[in-house]
Amino acid sequence: MKPKKEYKYFTPFWSKTIKEQSDKLFLPTEENLTNDTKTQRSFNKNKWFKSEFYNSKTKCDKIRYSHQKNSGKIKKVVKIRLFCNSIQKEVIRRFMGVYRYFYNRTITYCKNINKETKESFYYVDNKDETTKKIVKLPKNYYDWYKLGKLLMENQPKWLKDVGLNNHSCRLAIKEALIGIKTNIKKGEKFNTKLKTKKDLIQTILLEKSVF
Repeated sequence: MKPKKEYKYFTPFWSKTIKEQSDKLFLPTEENLTNDTKTQRSFNKNKWFKSEFYNSKTKCDKIRYSHQKNSGKIKKVVKIRLFCNSIQKEVIRRFMGVYRYFYNRTITYCKNINKETKESFYYVDNKDETTKKIVKLPKNYYDWYKLGKLLMENQPKWLKDVGLNNHSCRLAIKEALIGIKTNIKKGEKFNTKLKTKKDLIQTILLEKSVF
């Protein structure tokens, strides 16, 4: 059977040129990777899981490879990198700012719990002591449903300009309470730190429905 006329213009995909290009591609192996201990120490600090970071030994390859380990409860971890425009970056920056604010408010509430008076307090503005607000403790000091309402009161004026919905703010409260409850179960001292915009790693809690 003779080949059709249009087939005579076809050429094999794998050629000498393709092979040369393929040889230049970077593939992570033990021989061409080096352990990035600096990033590893800073990232794994106060984390419930551990990550290993590697850099390419060759200067021309600007590639970073990471491998995450856990206790077996997490089945899958996906790392996504976003390339945002200037408007999107501003929206994310404001979102992270509001998220940190309610996360820190929850941590402040937990650190100032007084079981004798059954009260706690936080500051609407951490730099202004006159903005101190006293909160009566619920039966369960770390009840997310009730604290989601109590700690959402007395919102600062600048928060109205951001326009973040209340549910996202409650997720920040939930993340803080998860960390506190984890420490209590392990019998460790309460040492959860406040979040700042200078932190190398910024984390937020997102529900499965977001994806």
